[in-house]
Amino acid sequence: MPAIFSLPVPRPPQVSGLPFARKQISVKSPRKMLDDLCQAASAMSDNLPLLRVYWYDAAPGSRASLDQSTLALLSGVELRLGAMNSVGKQKGVDSLIVTDIIDLARNRAISDAVVVTGDEDLRIAFQVAQSFGVRMHILAVGDPMKNVSPAFLMEADSVEVLESAWFTRHFDLNTPEPRVPINAPHPAAQTTSLETAAKQMRHLRGRFVNAVKDLIATRRAQKEL
Repeated sequence: MPAIFSLPVPRPPQVSGLPFARKQISVKSPRKMLDDLCQAASAMSDNLPLLRVYWYDAAPGSRASLDQSTLALLSGVELRLGAMNSVGKQKGVDSLIVTDIIDLARNRAISDAVVVTGDEDLRIAFQVAQSFGVRMHILAVGDPMKNVSPAFLMEADSVEVLESAWFTRHFDLNTPEPRVPINAPHPAAQTTSLETAAKQMRHLRGRFVNAVKDLIATRRAQKEL
């Protein structure tokens, strides 16, 4: 009986060579996406009955996001959440995957594991699970020769690929609205403004000095009278 282990919304191949953040990716239909994923995994594991899908992600805050909650409520899906630090990097997710794979293998709960990954940190989980007789499969995102290390590829019993068309069918890329730049004053304009302000200050100071002189002259004239 196989199980599928998937990292958070798998990062699709770059579009036009430009990377983008995972938060820009949304699932069109979680159920259809998982059904398609299960079909691909089933073909890798001799069409054996599926135990469940384990979906790993990092909670954006104190609770799961809407997408994560939707996935967790689907039948046959187990959501595992790690933490996310202040710079948006996931923490503790790899250890959750390794622990689940090894526990299921040790308890003879699975015969095959299909892992959507290219992360070499999971290599130890593959080695331990295989020592219990579990066949370990990699479902790579894009070209495995570029996205999976050679050493990790050699650990797998089989490797298949999620092509770009799979992502087109199941995910939307939400491009953020471009920020409108605030036009800063040109340095030359700043210099001109400072010079104008200085001239105005000198003019006001001159008027003030002349007014004081006139006042002093007036008082002297009054005293002479």
